[in-house]
This record gives sequence, C-alpha cells and structure tokens, in this order.
Amino acid sequence: MVDKPETILDYLNREDVRGAMHVPLEVKAFTAIKNDLVYLPNFEGTGWIYEVFRKHGYQMLHIMGTSDGILSMSGMWKWLRAVGFKASSPWAPWLSDDGQLLGFSKEYDEFKLATIHG
Repeated sequence: MVDKPETILDYLNREDVRGAMHVPLEVKAFTAIKNDLVYLPNFEGTGWIYEVFRKHGYQMLHIMGTSDGILSMSGMWKWLRAVGFKASSPWAPWLSDDGQLLGFSKEYDEFKLATIHG
C-alpha cells in the first residue's frame, strides 16, 4: 500500500512542527479557511500598488518562502517579467552572522526579491 503524500495542512499540524513554531497545545489544528474556493486568473491583484511605489521612487522588498504554498517562485518571476521589472543583479545568497544560509535575493530595478530558505 502506498502512503498518501503529506499535504501542507498535514505538515502544519504535525506535533513536531507545531512545537517548533511554539503553537500552544490548546490552539486547535490549522485548517484551510475554505476548501471550495475557485481561484480565477487576475493579473491585477496587488500589482497596481507596485506601480504607484515605482512611480514615486520607493524602494521595494518582497519576501517569500522558498517553499511558499500559495505563490510559487515561478509565478513571482512570471509576474515580474510581465510588469516589466528588469533584473539588475544575479541571485545572491544572504547569510546569518554565523554563516548559515537564510535565503537568496535578486534585484529588479527598484524592486528586491528575497526568499526565506525552507
């Protein structure tokens, strides 16, 4: 018999993960807010605010996890290309003071994309 693959909900509700995140025992298990949502493609989303910031010369930082369950890295890259952000630096690791890998970052014009490793 093949085991069912672990879902993000299974992972978040594992005892060891809840302990690592300091979730008290009395807090009920994490559940999806709504299982019957239908996501429709919508290019606008929150993208409009980036254009406002860009127009006024703000520097922007977008942080996401390398294993983000909602917005994938490939989706973010596709969006950055679609709105015209041009890469101005290669991917570079960012490290803690003691040399541990924390994630990666890449600059796109006024925009910096940073990942949090794991």
